[in-house]
Amino acid sequence: MRTVRLLRVRRSTSEKPRVLLVDDHPGGLERVSAILADTFEVVARATDGRAALDVASRLDPDAIVLDINMPDFDGFETMRALALKRSRVSVVFLSPIDDDEHISEASDSAAARTS
Repeated sequence: MRTVRLLRVRRSTSEKPRVLLVDDHPGGLERVSAILADTFEVVARATDGRAALDVASRLDPDAIVLDINMPDFDGFETMRALALKRSRVSVVFLSPIDDDEHISEASDSAAARTS
């Protein structure tokens, strides 16, 4: 598994950084939520990219843990939509897929937001 360092997570003044979890598998949401519970405040969970955009605009989380492979509106489309809205929220992609194509697209998505 490859990891990417999250440069800046904390923007809010709450005790823990506030995170939005996005995954189309409820079991995945439960597992990631349990892993992050000690360090982050999970402010919401969404099961698709469109719902994630709606929740993110209302709750303004410090970070989004975003599944790449979701039906209809995937993680890359969600990231592009966040960039169009000029969102500065930190995003961590989540995926069991470890191939060069996905990693390249994830890097390109992140680079497009910072340019």
